[in-house]
Amino acid sequence: MALDENTLAKSEKKKEANRIRQARFYEKKKEEVNAKRREKYKQCVEKCLAEANEGLEKDVIPEKPVFTYKDMKIKDLSKNKTLSYDEIVKYLDELELNPNTATKYKQDIKRFVQITDCDDVIKCLKRSDVIISDIENGQMKNGNLYSNNTKKGLYQTILFIIDRFTLNINKKPYKEKFEESKMQSMEDNDKKVNEKPVMKLSSFIEKVKNHFGVDSKMYAIVKLYDDVPMRDDFQLKIVDKVADTKNKNFNYILLYTGKPSKVIINNYKTKALYGPISVNLSKDTSKLMREYAKKNNIGLGDYLLGSEKLSSYVTPNNNKLGVEKGFSTYRHMKISEELDKVKSIPERHALSQLMGHSPITQLKYVRKLMNE
Repeated sequence: MALDENTLAKSEKKKEANRIRQARFYEKKKEEVNAKRREKYKQCVEKCLAEANEGLEKDVIPEKPVFTYKDMKIKDLSKNKTLSYDEIVKYLDELELNPNTATKYKQDIKRFVQITDCDDVIKCLKRSDVIISDIENGQMKNGNLYSNNTKKGLYQTILFIIDRFTLNINKKPYKEKFEESKMQSMEDNDKKVNEKPVMKLSSFIEKVKNHFGVDSKMYAIVKLYDDVPMRDDFQLKIVDKVADTKNKNFNYILLYTGKPSKVIINNYKTKALYGPISVNLSKDTSKLMREYAKKNNIGLGDYLLGSEKLSSYVTPNNNKLGVEKGFSTYRHMKISEELDKVKSIPERHALSQLMGHSPITQLKYVRKLMNE
């Protein structure tokens, strides 16, 4: 049965009343909802910044807070009266750390002992005023003071040793100096952004090609880095099946024909956070890797670019092109170029995932680009 005009009018009037009531309710709640959203966003930003500020620069940047050791191995030495350098090295091995992390701590402990002339770490650390003075005024062989990053690494290592070995030592003075050194690092980084522009990685690749040649190892490395912008993690074992890439201690490359080759990075600094990183190479890079392997008689089971770290090879060759340092410089080039093009948050997040670090850490690598 059709509705009469009176019924339709009442229905429309009721709908209009509902719309007005909902609009009033929304206006009343809008500011409250927006306030909650702003607070949630603020908390997210603060959390991200806090995580970033707990990190170290260069190739020793932890992605988790430095002083959080939950679910990590602890060696209880709280009853120890003495602790030598050799004992620390032995106990560090028992913590089953990432090999690169363990090496870094061992290097810092060795430097600490050399600077402070300390043969009993427990006894020395209890005299925080003396130790801090030794670190702040310690000199390298050339007579220069140690850099802020070196000092920061020493304080971070001291805190690590105190926490992971549960030493009965007041760590507050060391933590304060560590916080100061982090702030100094942030200032230093800001200066680098303004004072040391870098060229685009794409431009540097052309320089490598022109200087070393398209068949060179250097060209293979920088082209591979452009596709897989990790750290010095290109100890790539050649396999022909993904099933052969499960050993987490190794990194792999699958040199396919007729489709993109694949790089699988299992073993890298932040693997505990991001897990294996799998990247399909571009068509050009895939072809270059196949040709490089063929020309150099490198086959299944071999390492495409060798089984050792590449920094000692890359750095002096970079110097020939007027570029300082090694993979860290590539990182500056790549991130600065990409972030100059990539603006959206999802794209920036994807880039950070590919590079095995957090979006906040990514910002520490940004530099001004050279005018070309």
